[in-house]
Order: sequence, then structure tokens, then C-alpha cells
Amino acid sequence: MAQILLLFSLHLLWAQNSDNTDIILSEKQSADLKISNKEPVFVEDGSILKIMQFRGAYKIVTKKSGFTRVYTSKQTWQIYSLKRKDFNYYQKIHALVEKMRGMTTRWSGGCTILSGKLLKLDDLEIIQKAMLGEENESCNNTYKNQLDLDASYLEKLPSYLENVFSQQNVLLPTYNLNSHLKFFIAESDIATYTKRFSNYGFIFVGDKDSISTTPNIETEIIVTEVRKKDLTQIGIGWPSNVEIQVSQKNIETLPFSWNLQAIEESGFGKVLASPKILSVGGKEAEFLAGGEIPLRAMGYKRNEVIWKPYGILLKVLPIVDVQRRLRLKLQIEVSMLDASQKVDGLPGFLTNRIQSEFFIKDNEALVISGLLKEFNSKSTQGLPGLVNIPILGKLFGSEDYQNNKTELVILVRPRIQKQ
Repeated sequence: MAQILLLFSLHLLWAQNSDNTDIILSEKQSADLKISNKEPVFVEDGSILKIMQFRGAYKIVTKKSGFTRVYTSKQTWQIYSLKRKDFNYYQKIHALVEKMRGMTTRWSGGCTILSGKLLKLDDLEIIQKAMLGEENESCNNTYKNQLDLDASYLEKLPSYLENVFSQQNVLLPTYNLNSHLKFFIAESDIATYTKRFSNYGFIFVGDKDSISTTPNIETEIIVTEVRKKDLTQIGIGWPSNVEIQVSQKNIETLPFSWNLQAIEESGFGKVLASPKILSVGGKEAEFLAGGEIPLRAMGYKRNEVIWKPYGILLKVLPIVDVQRRLRLKLQIEVSMLDASQKVDGLPGFLTNRIQSEFFIKDNEALVISGLLKEFNSKSTQGLPGLVNIPILGKLFGSEDYQNNKTELVILVRPRIQKQ
């Protein structure tokens, strides 16, 4: 009962005090309170800080990160104890803002908040350049820009924002200036945009009616039959096993200039397939040249037909980062029916599969070879219906391939589509 009365008294004191002061400290940091040690002082949460009498006054020392209040009958101090990394982040912005008219900083909800009025767009540029690469751990490594824009800059704002967002190669979202600048984007894009514009402190709000602005990725695939003696022209030798590598040459300097007609006209190789797959960044795209065979899956209370693909199956998952680099997850499988290996009348499969991940620049190529190293001409001659498999049928029907003069080479080139 006594504790409840004490808490009630503390809240009553806080409500009556109009003079509230914010103090922002780091963990294990101290500060002096300019009050006489004769005046009673109350701490709301003693686990956050301790208070001591020192030379006729009071000193507070923070114990851990958190928020609490210190009361007297005339004043309230709101004490924010921050993690060291967050405190350094706050101090850096605070030091910048102190030199700028109209702006103030405060700490709220784990974030550094810029409030007041933005009188010069140049001030925002100064802050964003200074905070590039800095991290506010408790606020998604950013701050929150809640500045009101001076009326004299309202006409300049659209062109300024267009320039800022175009530098990141993304579209400018819908925004408004009610109280302060807010951008409305698809929920799925909030984390990406917050990270890209962390040094601007822009506030992105999820909007179910907004369309995702993640760029489309066009993945161009060329499946070729290439003479082994010419493989060195694209930076690879005759592989002893599966080999995937990023082309070390500019696309336009490759012997065929990435031109389908030029590949065959130059005698470099035969084009067996040349599909293009368009997908949203972060979404998997799939290319299958072959077919599917029904297999019966049986077990306890289970009797169903599943379809097993065969031929050439290529799955690509392109992800774009803030520097417009591509992280490409690639899975390739070459499989053929093997009638010599049957179980309950169902054929077996000869399969070669590889899965890997690459960082690749926009418009750069992956060169894949050696996928059929294990499938020599002897092992393929006995496979019925082989000539009916798209792409592989053409390859295995080639006299040069049967005589071990050519190799299957797949080239993969992802390109970020302009928005």
C-alpha cells in the first residue's frame, strides 16, 4: 500500500511540474543535477540509475540502458540511458544540428528525432553526408526526420526528392507534408527503402494501395554447343567437372558480342535455345527445356501422382542491393530418363545438379560448362527417345558432340530493368 501511495505521489509531482528537462546519457555515465541536497529527490526506476549526494548537490549515474524520471517538488528530469553505439550516433547528429537554425534533436522510442523547421535544404545534405555509414542500433540504423519544411522550399522539394531517389535508381514514392515529410510505399519495400535512405532519416509508411518498386530483372539465357577449342575465348578451358564462373571480359568484347546471329555466323557455336526470363528482384524465375514424367508416390494413406521434370532445369533468384549489384542464386539440373534402371516399371534418371550463389554486376555474364561431362556418347546412345528432348536432343544428335569436339555451354546474363 505504501508503494502504491509513493508511485501515486511521484506521478502527481510529475503532472504538476511544468519544468521538464531531458538528459541523454550513455550507460555507466554520470551527470550533475543543479539542485540543493536539502531538497527531497525521487527516482522512478532505481534499476536504470542511482542518485548520490556529491559536494552539496546531487549526481546521477546510469546503470543500464532504459528510461526513467527524477523528481523534485519543482522539477522533473527525464533520463534516457542509451547503449554506447546509440549514444555516439545521437551525439554526432546533435553536434551538427546545434550549428543549424530552426532544428533540434531529441530521443524517443529508441530513435534520434530531428524536429523543428528545415530552413535550408543544404542542412539536410550536410547531415546525410555526415551520417553515411553511421548506425543507430535501436532504430534500424537510421534517425527519423520529422522536420517541417520552410514554405520557401515547397516548390523546390519535388525536384530535390526526384534527384535523391534517382541517385538510388528507384522511383520517388507518393509523399505528403502533413506535419512532416512521409513517404507511402508497399509494406514489402519498407525495410529496403529505410536501409537505402538511412542517412536521410526519411520516414516510410506502409500503404496497401502502393505497388512494389523493386526493379524487374531480365535474365537472358543462351544455351549453346561450343567447340572445345574455342572455350578459351570466353575464359574457360575444357573442364574436368562442372564449372561456373563470372566472365572476366566485358560482354561486348566476347567473341560473339552476345549477338545470337553472330554466334552462328562466326562459327563459334550453335544456339540451342535463347529464352529471356523477366522477374521481380527477390523472386525466383524458372526455365525448363524438357518434359515431365508422372510417377506414383505411395505410402501410408498416400497414393498420388507426382510429376518429375527432366531435361535442362534452370532456376535463378536475383536480388538487388543498394549499389545495384546482383546477388544471383543459381540452380541448374540436367537430367535424362534412364530406361536401363527401372523400378516397378518406372525409369530411373541420370542427373547432374549444381547450386551456387554469386555476386555479379548488372549486365555481367555467368558462363556454365561441364554439365554433361558425366554423360558421354556411349551412355546416351542407349537412351530411348533422347532426340525428342528439347535442346538435349539437338545436342546429342550432333556429330561433333558425339565425336567429343563440342561442349554444352550455358551463358546467363541478368540485367536490371530501367524504371
